Amino acid sequence: MALLASPDAVAPGAAATLAGFDVDLAELVDATARAGRAVDAAGTAVSQAFLDLAVGARGEGVAALKLRCVEALRCLCEARRQAAVPRRGPATRADIARLARSLMRQNVENPLTIGELARRCQTSPTVLKESFRAEYGMPVHEWYRRFRMLRAAELLRVGSGSISDVARAVGYSNASKFAQAFCACMGATPSAWRRAALTSGAGPEPQLAPELAEAV
Repeated sequence: MALLASPDAVAPGAAATLAGFDVDLAELVDATARAGRAVDAAGTAVSQAFLDLAVGARGEGVAALKLRCVEALRCLCEARRQAAVPRRGPATRADIARLARSLMRQNVENPLTIGELARRCQTSPTVLKESFRAEYGMPVHEWYRRFRMLRAAELLRVGSGSISDVARAVGYSNASKFAQAFCACMGATPSAWRRAALTSGAGPEPQLAPELAEAV
């Protein structure tokens, strides 16, 4: 590890060889100075590289040991790069709410739980709920349920699948529970909605908050 103490003493040819293996000496010195952060960042990869080096030292030739040294150094450099990358989530609570809404739109057939939604938004369930209510004026689970019902209404209007098919398409395995949720939100049963749509070309007009109507 002498090169870490004096990287300027490394011959240009050797430095070029190391660079060819993606080993940056200046970066390596910095990583070694912050060994705790670097090793934590790469974890298993760094540990395995040095373990291979220690095991190989017992019976391998010089050329093989040199390659293992290069691999250990490469892992340390990669660890430094990983440690330097910031992990950023949504910048504001409004951003959290908008990201949650986007995720819910994308996951209708297999609805996300509040916990999973919060995890994907890189926040806590409590902050997610508060942020969403502040931005859209209703609880996140209520928005999600109503949005799924609007999607179901559209499927009933334009599709020929059974009520059970529509229920599954919006995340309900039980058609009866779907019918209850649909009626509570849309003011008509799924069957009645479909009959009205076939008769008039459009289903009954639901009473929805403006921000929910814009989501479809």
